[in-house]
Parts: sequence; structure tokens; C-alpha cells
Amino acid sequence: MKKLNIKILLILITLATFGANAQEVTLNDSTFNDLTGRVTKAEGDLTLLKKIKINGWIQAQYQHIDTLGAASVAGGNFQPFSDSRMILRRGRIKFTYEQAYAQYVLQLDVVDPTLTPGTSVGTSSSAIPFAVNVRDFYMKINAPFWNPLTLTVGMQNRPFGFEVSQSSQVRETPERSRFVQSLLPNERDLGAMVTLQAPKTSPLHVFKINAGIFNGPGIAREFDSRKDFIGQVTLNSSTKNERIQYGLGVSYYNGSVLQTDSTVYSGIDMTNSATPNFIANKNGSNIGEYAKRTYYGVDAQVSFDHGLGITTLRAEYVAGTQPGVASSSRSSEFAPVGKAYVRNFNAGYFYFIHKIANLPFQLVYKYDVYDPNSKVAGYQINSAGKFGTGDIKYTTNGFGVNYLASANLKFMFYYDMITNETVGISGYNYDKSDNVFTARMQFRF
Repeated sequence: MKKLNIKILLILITLATFGANAQEVTLNDSTFNDLTGRVTKAEGDLTLLKKIKINGWIQAQYQHIDTLGAASVAGGNFQPFSDSRMILRRGRIKFTYEQAYAQYVLQLDVVDPTLTPGTSVGTSSSAIPFAVNVRDFYMKINAPFWNPLTLTVGMQNRPFGFEVSQSSQVRETPERSRFVQSLLPNERDLGAMVTLQAPKTSPLHVFKINAGIFNGPGIAREFDSRKDFIGQVTLNSSTKNERIQYGLGVSYYNGSVLQTDSTVYSGIDMTNSATPNFIANKNGSNIGEYAKRTYYGVDAQVSFDHGLGITTLRAEYVAGTQPGVASSSRSSEFAPVGKAYVRNFNAGYFYFIHKIANLPFQLVYKYDVYDPNSKVAGYQINSAGKFGTGDIKYTTNGFGVNYLASANLKFMFYYDMITNETVGISGYNYDKSDNVFTARMQFRF
């Protein structure tokens, strides 16, 4: 009936158009056929438009940090002579086209290219203030021969943990955890992923399995011949009245990083626990070999809808082996330069989120910890033992209030209290003053 009404409306509009451009219209066979053709074309155009979905969001924010030019993962390092800034953190637009068994997705992000966490910030006056980056660019194919099977190929989120795939438009904090930004920078990678999930009518629909092969460097270009495997199993369900919703996930990452130097630090001599030393393996054959990159993760979420509102608890824990350099444990997006450091790490976060009943306010607390070298701590970390700033543990306590003005408009006020491990390295034998306040306005459509 709806389709018939659209056709009648289009015919009336077309007749009106004829009437406006001619003194007399004769509805002979030729005219009727012409009208039918126009209606069919218009109907086809409408059908095409229905298959295209466009959404996006923009985040404008003000930030203040304790020290001029401080390094930060809260949106990137500050400029050398600045302790405050107004920036457009994200400007996203996402196009989705669906037809039959296939889906095409393209997401673009307008960003300030200097806002890269963990890297130096240039001071050149010729630096381009904004750039357009591709975030998502993939096709998803639902197997016509077996509905539970889906294949996704292209630039996509890595299927690891919870926070990696959670969209920034709905996240309750300004940024993802430090360990996510270090281990899985930019969240995405180029690869092919298979997803297995039973139909909604099946009791097994609560389970989802993801498994994929990815390049490894994230959104950067591949620089070696190895590929990384990522696997994930999740469970998402709720009670019958849906007052309690819960989820659980287990993730596994098995990859490698190219070694470009003959020296590889891959073990720690703990003979004297007060003065441990990184063990150096110096051999020309190390050049061109690969260091293991292995992560094990588990995450859980639960939400309670009760008289005082909706309370959500969320946690994730990750441990494994991470190759890096002396100054950083961040996953390399380009061919690494210099001596390789292979470290055992552990990391995690905990969220407490409460949406106040009948009020448009959300209270947030987050505990975030990342220890890039779990074998040593404190003043065991020093240059004499061949350790570097890439071995320093960070702990962050975040507090925030979100004002949910409407379904499209959100205001965020958030304060990160950051504590670095005090170690025997110059400049890090005290807790740096790098707490950050963020005030953000977000609009989405």
C-alpha cells in the first residue's frame, strides 16, 4: 500500500509538471508511457537513496594541562609553549551502502595531524592545520549460502577487547585507555575477518566469533612480509525483563614485528634484584628476523536498570609480549629503527558509569593502568640496566560528568589524574605534572 501511494503521488506531481508547462495535456498511450517511465525512474532513485545511510559527529573541546608542552595521550601532545588549547578532536562522516548480501562502508575523519599521542609535535609554521584521514573503508559480505557467516575485507576495527571497537561518539570518556593507544594505535588495521553469529531467532545468537588476518601496522602501509592473527569470542545477553544486560569477551593477538638492528633486548637478568639488567642479544642475524607480539585479553560489562537510574560496570585486562624501542612501547606503524626491546606487559581498566534517573546527567569514574614492563619496577628501571622511558608504568584516575542535552547533543567535563612510576631515569625520578582537564561539546547526526 505504501509503495502504491508513492506511485500515485509521483504521477500527480508529474501531471502537475505537465500542466505547468503546457496549455493542454492529452493522456494518450504515448503520454501515459512517458509518465510511467518517469515514475519508474523516480521510484528507482528513491530505492537507491534508501540504501545509503549517512551519519557523523563533531567534537570540539577545550583542554588544560598542568605543564607547558607536556606529553599526553588525552588527544595528543601539547605544543612546546602551550598548556591549554581549543581543538576539533574529531570530525567524522560515515557512508554506508547496503544491497542484498553486501555492505560498503567509508568513514572519513577531519583531524589535526599534530594530535598524535606519544609522538613529538612539530613547530613549523607551514604545518597543515587539518587533514582528512580514512578511518573505515571496507566491504562486508553476508554469505548467501549460510546466514551466520560474514566476511569483512578492508580497513576495519581490530576485533580485540571492548574499548577498541566502541565508537568515540558513545564512549563516556574523551579518549581510549593508554594501553589501547599504545598496543593498538588508531584501533584499525587492513585485513580480512570472518564473523560467525547465529540468527536472532536462535538461542546461540548471544555468542559471536571473530577471526581475522591483518597487516599489523594499523592504518599505515605494510612494511614486512608477516601477517598478524586476531581472534575473539564474545557473549552478550540480558535477563528476560532486560533490566540487567551483560557481556563477556575473550581476545587473542598473535603477531610479530620486524627487527632492523643487530641488537635485541629480550630478557632481564634478575641475579641482583636491586640492579637488574636487560639482556642483550647482539648478532648480525637478528636483522630481518621478527620479534613476537602476543596479547591475551578478557573483558566484561554489566548494566543494571534500577530506581536510581542505570549503573554500568566495565572492565578489561590484557597481558602479553610487546616489542618496542628504548623510549617507547607503542606498536610501530612504520619499520622500526634502532635496537629492539621485547617486554612482558600487563594493563587494564575499570569503569563505573551511572546515568541518573530522570535527569540528563551521567557520572563517570575510570581507573586505567598500563605497565609496559611487568618484570621490573621503580628504581630498578635505570639507564645503567639498559632500561628506558618505554618501561615506565602509568596509572590514571579519571572523573567526569556528561550532560546529555538531547539524543544528538552531549557536553562532557572530564579530569584525568595521571601518575607515572618514579624511576632511576633523569626527568622521571618524580611524578610529572601532567593532569588534564577536558571540556567537550559533541554533536552527531
